[in-house]
Amino acid sequence: MRIRVRRATPLILVGIRTVDELDVIREFWPVFVVALDASAKVRKRRWDRRQVETESPALHSWEERDAVERSWGLDDLLKGVDITLDAEQPVDNIVEETLEHWDSVSRIEV
Repeated sequence: MRIRVRRATPLILVGIRTVDELDVIREFWPVFVVALDASAKVRKRRWDRRQVETESPALHSWEERDAVERSWGLDDLLKGVDITLDAEQPVDNIVEETLEHWDSVSRIEV
């Protein structure tokens, strides 16, 4: 079975976890990759909050989870993103900064 994909406007991707995931997406669409960078302290606080909200025990500690995500090649992935933004700023600012950079991506030849 052959899947036909029509190339369209570039995608804005936020939250990509692996280089392999990005490579597959890039086979079909031009993409603009946004990395959200947060300090270890903030990432841990957010993780702790999610654990309380789910009311289920964590399968791993935060440190183990962070190490697992890094083992997926997260550091390598971050080297190849289009922009890195501070994840500790308000969402509206993240959206605004992303859209400011959008013009450079909208000119990608497809």
